[in-house]
Amino acid sequence: MGYGHSHNRVSRLPAWIMKIKASEIFTFFILTSCVFLIAGSANARTWYVSNSGNDSNSGTQALPWLTIAKVNRSSLNPGDQILFERGGIWREELSVPSSGNAGKPIIFGAYGTGNKPVISGADIISGWSGVRPNIYYAAVGVQPHRVFFDNALGTRRANVKSLASDKDWTWFSNILYVYSASPPTGRVIEASQRPYAIIVTGRSHLEFVNLELRYGGLDGFLAAKGATYITIDRLTSRYNYWTGIKTSDNGGTVVNRKFVIRDSVVDHNGGSGMLLSAVANSLIHGNLATNNAMERGGEQFDWTAGIRLTGTDSVANIIENNECSYQGNGVGIWLDFNGSGNIIRFNKTHHNGYHGIFNEITSGTEIYGNVSYDNAGQSLSSGIYVEGRNGHPPLNGAAVGNKVYNNTIYGNGGFGLMLQNGDGIAGVTHDNVIKNNIITGTLSGTNLRVGGGAEKEYNVFDHNILGTERWNFIEWGWRKYKSSYASWEAAYGRNTNSLKVDPQFVNPLAGDFSLKPTSPCIDAGINLGDSYKFGLSASSRWPHQIVTLDRNECGAAWDIGAYEYTGGGFPSN
Repeated sequence: MGYGHSHNRVSRLPAWIMKIKASEIFTFFILTSCVFLIAGSANARTWYVSNSGNDSNSGTQALPWLTIAKVNRSSLNPGDQILFERGGIWREELSVPSSGNAGKPIIFGAYGTGNKPVISGADIISGWSGVRPNIYYAAVGVQPHRVFFDNALGTRRANVKSLASDKDWTWFSNILYVYSASPPTGRVIEASQRPYAIIVTGRSHLEFVNLELRYGGLDGFLAAKGATYITIDRLTSRYNYWTGIKTSDNGGTVVNRKFVIRDSVVDHNGGSGMLLSAVANSLIHGNLATNNAMERGGEQFDWTAGIRLTGTDSVANIIENNECSYQGNGVGIWLDFNGSGNIIRFNKTHHNGYHGIFNEITSGTEIYGNVSYDNAGQSLSSGIYVEGRNGHPPLNGAAVGNKVYNNTIYGNGGFGLMLQNGDGIAGVTHDNVIKNNIITGTLSGTNLRVGGGAEKEYNVFDHNILGTERWNFIEWGWRKYKSSYASWEAAYGRNTNSLKVDPQFVNPLAGDFSLKPTSPCIDAGINLGDSYKFGLSASSRWPHQIVTLDRNECGAAWDIGAYEYTGGGFPSN
């Protein structure tokens, strides 16, 4: 009956419409569609922001806006670009007001020449008065977590009496006290006053490109309440109190999806370089995370890493081509209670205070092609650590079905590769496969430690190099040591096809773990399938010049370790 009603309405249309040819109707709709497409494209604009601008301006490059506050209160359209002038600094918090859409992200970037535009969480402090020689004070309404003296991080002290050296500071009752070797009127003293440089809450389809974030009272960049399709590209986030780049799971109620974090730098943050909670289907590629984990005390500072992913909703992420180094009290790369399907590949983790790579209570992770060395800050520091725990909830769970392939692990402090039930209760660390790895040169412990009951569970060790035999170089069961491959295999119950040799790196003291032409690792590995066929070229440089080689094209068989030797002349990927 509805269709008949529609037909009656059409039959009463004016006669001139009824005479229009079908071809003319088609042409009309095409032209109309083009008009709408052009109109839609016209809605996307580029807005400019400059320290020499004015918020009453039109926002063009010739007449730019002045403040981030103007951006925050603007209604932005999909496809818009908001560009900050290079060399400028904004002491405000960017709270993104709008979302883009598929194919039309809103882009926050830079224009002009010079240094990246800076969004700072700190204010310059003025109005100084003297208390006694070298001690000065000024009113600061928000308690700062960090104070900077001419861009150098100051040292927080307990009280005024403790101020004894240049750049010491303390705060109480809305007053900042500093020790300054010269009058503070002649230097730039900044105190963190805003929690974030950029905050994204529940927005989608955004890109942040070529910006510098610094001195956040908490984090440099925070995404919360289920942010999706966020790209962070060539961003620098540094000297923030907690984290350089952070995603929040909003108390376990949301998942942040489809992030791309690439070619960025996170450094000198008090906690982690990146702390990504409940992040899924994302790519973390080609970043440098260095000199983070500077503070101590509390989860934000004691459970830290260059790149740390947390939560069982963190699934199907790829962490590749990153360099994670010199985290003071932290791990290089840490999967902490994650879901399955994550990949850690072709990263370099070195000189971290704790482990190079830590796969904690996480199953189904693929860890391959990484170089992890000189992680030696703690007695348990390991190149790669895979841990399950079978004890009391909530700090318990399995580490099952992880694949550790073709990694190079050298010179770590406590252990090379550690696989164990962390609480000593067997049953949740099994079916892990460790093949084609080089694990040598551990400083104070063993090259391989399998314990806490994991030595009694089914795990596979095949075609690895643990170096030449030496006293107690393998720990099979806690405090049960093996000094030969034969005694280890007797305890393990099967042949491991291990190579009992020196791998012959080109220059391990200089961090070059590519293989000499005489290395016994060449053509000594086994084929692990096309998903893992690429190895590192000796020409690789982290984090932006990673070259991989198809192992099937480089010799009679795969090499052991992260690198694939070619002798020159083979194609790269």
